[in-house]
Amino acid sequence: MLPTIEYQDETLEQRKTRLAVQREMARLGMCNLRQRRRVEEPREQREARLAVDRESKKRRRVKELPEQRETRLDAERESKKRRRVE
Repeated sequence: MLPTIEYQDETLEQRKTRLAVQREMARLGMCNLRQRRRVEEPREQREARLAVDRESKKRRRVKELPEQRETRLDAERESKKRRRVE
């Protein structure tokens, strides 16, 4: 997490905005770090990670209630629509 800097003459709204920007910058930094790690990840390690992810997803889906499944599928459809538009 980025260190926070306090400003004496800063209003509460300015402070909230500054902190939100700092949080977003930290989040993006973590995403970039994750992406870099995956790019540098050896092939065998990647395959093992993906296999674990698939199994985890299967276990979660087996436990899903019908309403949860419909909600998940609706969200996936909406996400695909947005990506196509972009």
